[in-house]
Amino acid sequence: MPEPSRRLRLFLRCLAALLLGILLLAGAAMVYVQHNSVAITHALLEDFTRRTGLALHVRSIGLSWLPPAVQADDVRIRGQELDIAVRTARLRPRLTALLQGRLELEYVALQNPVLSGSLPLPTLDLRKLSSAAGGGSGDAGALARLDGLLPGTLQIEIDQGNFSFQARDASSLRAGNLSCVLHLRGLRDVRGKLQAGLIRNLAAGEGTPVLDLENLLVEGRSRPLRFLSDTPRLRLRALLHLPPHLPRIRMNLDFTATAAGWQLDHDIQGDLMQDDEPIPFAVAGRLVQDRNAPQASVRRMLREVFLPDPQELAAAGKEDPAMPPAAAAPTAPAAGTAATASAPAAHAVPQPGLPAAGGTHPPIRLERIRLELDEDSATLDGNLTFDSRRGPVLNGSLQAHRLSLTRWLGFARGLAPGLQMALDNLTDSLLEFELDAEGLRVPCIVAHASGSRFTGSGGVARWAEPVVALDLTAPEVTLGRAIPEAVGTLPLQVHFPHGPLTSLRASRSTPLPSPDPATDLHIGYDIRLNARTVHYGPVTITGAAVVIEPGTPDKAGNGTAVIRATGDFYEGRLKGRCAIGGPTDMPTFDIDLRLDKIHGSKLSRDFDLIPVRRGMLSAQAAITSRGSDLDVFLKSMRGTVTAEGSKGLLPAGGKKSLPFDRLSLRLDLQSARRDLRPTPARAGFEGRWTASLEEEGLSLTQKLDGLVWFGGKEFVAWQELPGSLRLHLPSREKDLLPQGMDLDAGGLFSCAGPAGLKLKKATLSALGLQLKGDLDVGNGRGGLTWGGTVDLTARDLKHSLRQIRGSAPARLPASLNSLRLRGTASGTLDSLRLRDLRCGLGWQQVDGEAAVTWSGTPQLDLRLHAADFDLDRLLAELFPDQARSKGRNRAPGAPWDLRFMKAVEARGSLDVDRVRFMRLRMQKMRTRFSLKDGHLAVPALEGDFYNSRLRASGDFHFDRGLSYTTRVRALNIDLGAASNDRNDKRAVRGLASVESEMSAHLTGGGQMPAALSGTWGVAIINGSYQDRDKAGRPGGRPTRFQRLSASGNMQNGVARSSNIFYQDAEMRVRGGGRIDFNSEDLDCNLFVKTDRMQEFPVRVTGTLHDPKTSVSAGTAILYAVTSLTHGIFELLGGVMEGTWNLFR
Repeated sequence: MPEPSRRLRLFLRCLAALLLGILLLAGAAMVYVQHNSVAITHALLEDFTRRTGLALHVRSIGLSWLPPAVQADDVRIRGQELDIAVRTARLRPRLTALLQGRLELEYVALQNPVLSGSLPLPTLDLRKLSSAAGGGSGDAGALARLDGLLPGTLQIEIDQGNFSFQARDASSLRAGNLSCVLHLRGLRDVRGKLQAGLIRNLAAGEGTPVLDLENLLVEGRSRPLRFLSDTPRLRLRALLHLPPHLPRIRMNLDFTATAAGWQLDHDIQGDLMQDDEPIPFAVAGRLVQDRNAPQASVRRMLREVFLPDPQELAAAGKEDPAMPPAAAAPTAPAAGTAATASAPAAHAVPQPGLPAAGGTHPPIRLERIRLELDEDSATLDGNLTFDSRRGPVLNGSLQAHRLSLTRWLGFARGLAPGLQMALDNLTDSLLEFELDAEGLRVPCIVAHASGSRFTGSGGVARWAEPVVALDLTAPEVTLGRAIPEAVGTLPLQVHFPHGPLTSLRASRSTPLPSPDPATDLHIGYDIRLNARTVHYGPVTITGAAVVIEPGTPDKAGNGTAVIRATGDFYEGRLKGRCAIGGPTDMPTFDIDLRLDKIHGSKLSRDFDLIPVRRGMLSAQAAITSRGSDLDVFLKSMRGTVTAEGSKGLLPAGGKKSLPFDRLSLRLDLQSARRDLRPTPARAGFEGRWTASLEEEGLSLTQKLDGLVWFGGKEFVAWQELPGSLRLHLPSREKDLLPQGMDLDAGGLFSCAGPAGLKLKKATLSALGLQLKGDLDVGNGRGGLTWGGTVDLTARDLKHSLRQIRGSAPARLPASLNSLRLRGTASGTLDSLRLRDLRCGLGWQQVDGEAAVTWSGTPQLDLRLHAADFDLDRLLAELFPDQARSKGRNRAPGAPWDLRFMKAVEARGSLDVDRVRFMRLRMQKMRTRFSLKDGHLAVPALEGDFYNSRLRASGDFHFDRGLSYTTRVRALNIDLGAASNDRNDKRAVRGLASVESEMSAHLTGGGQMPAALSGTWGVAIINGSYQDRDKAGRPGGRPTRFQRLSASGNMQNGVARSSNIFYQDAEMRVRGGGRIDFNSEDLDCNLFVKTDRMQEFPVRVTGTLHDPKTSVSAGTAILYAVTSLTHGIFELLGGVMEGTWNLFR
């Protein structure tokens, strides 16, 4: 086989000759270039300048043959709007391309490149570029064209590069410390690393950058033409600054993509600047698109990640969390391509109650996306699908571990402090949702706030007309935790170092933009909150429902929010409406509230401060106010509050109750305020208060004008408010208040809770009585108590008694027709006590203490004192006819029924400094008494009686009449002083002793002295008597005697004695007889004996004041005996009649 070998050798020799020729040509060219390098360089630069219009300057150029390369130092390219400078540029063409006559670079290295100039663009402001950017339909074509321009393989190295470009509006884009090592195979395969120290975007005329990108690092490998299906690894690290709102964002992104799908792990942390306060935030998690794996439903994912197994809950006997029914198993759509036909392509599983989201693109799963904003955190899981008809659709779940609405949303900042605190701590919330271009649907919501668990649904039906809808229900809500002010506890105001995010403002020095109705988006809302049971302090509301929706804008165009509330309240109905409008800095409120047919007995069991034990209650309030601050809101409150009750009972102390037919309260509200000093805090309402009560002719009306506080320790309180009270009592009995009673009171009223009521500068008038003073009323554990200083005046006692009893005493004289009583009073509903008593009944003055108790059997306790007591004047003015007839009235009176005295108990004492009776005087009189079961006992009555000590006692029994027994004893009475005080027709002197015990049983008037029986005794020693002239002066010679005495008994008003004895220096008389006080006549048989005469009988007859004497002796003896008997019986009868008068 020699022939092939020769041909092969021939081919090899030709090839060697060709290569040798090429080498010779190349060597010649190299020698030529080396000898003419300067000329060639200048020619090339002139040609480049001529073709491009750019000035190109190079300090030096070096060539390398194997491999072929060019190195240029200090390269400078200048144009009209472009300036490029490179310290060293290394370019290496591809050898094979050169051999083919083409220039194709495979290696480019630039050291310290600097690019600057102006670009033919209107702006480089990224904010304007982003807003003016169009759709991305041409991106794939642009990448394809760029791929066609790049060589097959290219390595680019840049070290310490910088560039700066400026647009027509003077905005600029700059980069510094830029380095990279990139290996390109067109755009089919890109790998390497890109770093930048700083990339900055500046707006025209602004010193603050629009964007700063620091420490940028991009490394990995990707195939840009198939970025989402063939990116083995791509990592991005950067520190981004977007002033003023985002001063710091640290980004860490890791992206991988294969034919089965792609995955993006991201961790973004930064600060949000609001009112000069940085707010840290973070977004971290994973986005996954898996074209082969079946997609798990969000329902199944929630149960696996968050919720316990339903079987475990059933075993534990617990309720399954409020979730929609489990979704059906996913179904695979028809395969769109041959590559996907072998495996079922997953798609977004429709959520329960939501329309299905279908499409040919595989979904993007959002797995455990962690969202943090300062102390708030949440976790997002879901699926993002791209529907050919609906566009992008995101369905999934958001689990909020903690969320503050008060901190981030402006509307919550204007709420009450307690509600702000409640909305500042929403925990363990879960939302299942679907979001697309049409709207937002949230079929399942679970949230916890203020100790309550809310479940329900919500969403936004259409973004074109956004209306936020929420429908939430809680089994039980404690209103005191959500709104502590509602139960009188004022919480601390919630404070944040910045404003809400609904009004973004990086610095406080930046004014907030004014609202623009033409551009501002109007967001409506329809919020419905329901609770099966609401605990409002001690009371309970069932079936509560609240609806919050927009109202009609006001005249100024400001929006209005309307809140409606309904509920069942103690078998009645509660309805409320609140319209909130006006500007945001000074909102207005229009509040209407109504309570109908509330059962008072059931309400009072839970809320004992409601003073209604039974009856039907209703209330209504119409209030307006304004202001976003609570103090301004309270101060601006105006309106009317009314409450009514019917057919009920009010507590009246202990177990007693006061029935009423109608009870009403009205408040014309003028303002309100709060007081944070007490614990708990309290709220005050100022206005005109009117309360009234009616029951079977009884009516009570009270009016107050001023500030009344509710809450605190007293629950209700007011201080010295001017007011009035009017009370009408009907006639209770025929002889008690026959025309009823009207009581009018006025003064300054004060109240310190249900336990204390004060009335200063009080003026009370009723039944013709006027009372002035200061009164205190309390309601402690022992019941109602009251006290104070009183000044009672009755100018016409007859008129007052006529109104009280229906009639007045006919004998009440004008001098006793007035009453003045002053003292310190205290008492309860069952008692009255008067201390420091000063009482004046006409001319009579009395002081001391008095107490009365009318619980059960009425009891009196009297400790009285009088400086003077004139019994004669009192009897003369009370019984003027008897005074003229000397008290001897024989007319029979009506029968007495004194059994009412058995219903009264009394005890006490009476001290009188000076007493005048029967024209006699007594000093330092003191008596004690007690009354029980109709028995009045006077164990002792003592006093100084004309140098003697008078002692008396008595027992009185009251029934159908009066039975009594009295005892009197006095020794060595100075008759001279007594006689001078009485000023009788005869002046009597001597020492007298009196002792008597009398009894009587009276059944009516006019029975004295016929009913009087008992024993008596009188003795006078060393006495005298003589006549008086008309002027009352003793005249003539006194008749002196050593002794005058008598004793005996009395039966039916007839006094009998068998030992009448009289003796003087010349005469001695003894005998006996009777004195009939009924007819005032006498019949006595005496025996008279003188020193000059034997004892002889004398009979005395006639009347007590005009006795007749019959004696069988001479005229002289008759005259002497007659004169003697006049004196004896005037003395004896006067003493006995005085005793009778004293105790009759």
